[in-house]
Order: sequence, then structure tokens, then C-alpha cells
Amino acid sequence: MRLCITVLLLVSLGLICESSPSCKFTGKKLQKKGKSFIKKCVNKGFPSTRLYGCDFDVDIDNDMTRKQLRKCNKMERRLEICGYECEEPEPEPEPEPEPEPEPEPEYCDLIRTPSGVIIVRPDMTMTLTWENNRPDANGEINWNSDTGVGSGHMNFPDDRIYSLTYYPEESTIYWDGDRGTTSLTWQNAYCEQESEPEPEPELPEVEQCGYIQHSGGKCIHPLGGSP
Repeated sequence: MRLCITVLLLVSLGLICESSPSCKFTGKKLQKKGKSFIKKCVNKGFPSTRLYGCDFDVDIDNDMTRKQLRKCNKMERRLEICGYECEEPEPEPEPEPEPEPEPEPEYCDLIRTPSGVIIVRPDMTMTLTWENNRPDANGEINWNSDTGVGSGHMNFPDDRIYSLTYYPEESTIYWDGDRGTTSLTWQNAYCEQESEPEPEPELPEVEQCGYIQHSGGKCIHPLGGSP
């Protein structure tokens, strides 16, 4: 009798354990299993109804096999026991438009002064050609990309080397110093950019007449008739 009662208690206990399964995953392992379920099941069209927040609005055709469905059902039940809830994936941010490249500043190709013309080359070397008979002066200039101010030096063969600072907006060159530090200046020094050459005009096509004479580009018959 006692044996029968013991057997019945054990069977009842087993049934209780089966009807109330415990969670096998906790912490990081639970999160890992949940992410695996979303990747392998939900994102492939598995219709999850047991887990809160797993019914993503994903437009995916469910072409899963029966084996995959059974496996996903099993994973879903285990996660449900653990109280797992899916989090809706955040939408990927739209890529920011690439900023348009800033236009390169236009520097002076030529500085026209009352004393002469300074030609500035692409390599930042420059030559001053005088209005009188003084020999040409040569030097270099560098442009500040933020302020547009040019600074450099000029070598005068009949004198010496002078440092210079040029302010295009003021049309002024300061020699042997900067603004406020020297009284040696050239004013009315105007900055110019080299303009693109105008295209040559197209010449009218000349009619080919062999040895027949031409007049105004047209063929004339030697005896005055039509060619």
C-alpha cells in the first residue's frame, strides 16, 4: 500500500514538473538565444505569436520548411517560458548627403599697379615688369586660403629683396612689412584673374574648284559661266 502511494506521488510530481517547465536561459545567454530566434525565424517570415513584440511588420514571404517551423516553434516556447520579449529593431538611419566640395578660391593671375604689371604663375612664382626701363623683378607669393591675403617676397636686381604682403580687397601691397608696420606701400594694385581665351571664329568652307579661279570663296568658271 505504501509502495503504491509512493509511486503515485512520484508520478504526480513528474507531471507537475512537465506541466511547469523552468527557464533554461538567463542573462546574456537568454539575449543571445533571443537574437538567434529573431535572425533565424522572425526575419525569415516565422509568424511569432507567443512572444511580445516579435510580430515585426516585415514584408517577407514565409517559405520555411516544416523542419524549420518545428525548430522555430520549439525555440519560441523556450523563450516564452523565460519571459523573453523582442525589441523592435530601430530603422537604419538614412545616410547623410555628402557635402558638396567647396569651390577653390580664385587667386590673382595678374596684379596691375601704376608702376608695372605683376604676373603670378600657377606655381606661385611671379614677375614684375616695369612701365619704365628698370629690369624685371622676380619673386614668390603664397595665398592664405581663409583670408585671401598674399605674402611673399620680390627680388629687385637693381636694389635688393623686399618682403611683401598683398591685400586684394584693399588693392594695396605693403613692402618690408604688413599693414600697420610699414609706410612703404603700393596702392591701386588691382587683382585680376586670367580670362579664358575666346574661341576662334569658324571660317567658311571654301568650295574646292580644282584649277578654276575663286572669287569670295565661290567657284567661278574661267569663261564666266557656272562651274
